[in-house]
Amino acid sequence: MKVKKLKNYLIFTYIALLIGGYFYVSNILNHTEVIEVDKDEEKVEEVKPLVVYLNVEGDKTYRSRLSTEDTVNDLFEALRDNKELFFEKTRYTYGNELDEVGHTKTPDEYKWKVFLNDEDITYQMDKLRLKDETTYTLRLVKQ
Repeated sequence: MKVKKLKNYLIFTYIALLIGGYFYVSNILNHTEVIEVDKDEEKVEEVKPLVVYLNVEGDKTYRSRLSTEDTVNDLFEALRDNKELFFEKTRYTYGNELDEVGHTKTPDEYKWKVFLNDEDITYQMDKLRLKDETTYTLRLVKQ
């Protein structure tokens, strides 16, 4: 007797849940607007050759021909590959630090920093794209 009542109760509950679920879903679909988001087309930048300069303060200015897709870090690597500038760097999660420039170790309490228009860009070297006819400055700065 108890099993029959339980069976009838479960069947009634199952049917009630099906009907309730149907009305809930149809109600949500009728009242909720579906907003289509336009996917922005990827901006494809034209790759152009450019000339950039690296001024090592107190030493000399280096000239390099690269492209608009290159970064400041690529400028340093190109100068190293051409055996024009020797440097050693340490990569950290927050960016790069230059340890040695021109076979000279960095003195205690000093750091090599890369500047663009007097703004320190040392930690953005991997991300910052090069701009045509721009001079980047490498300075030894007291901490």
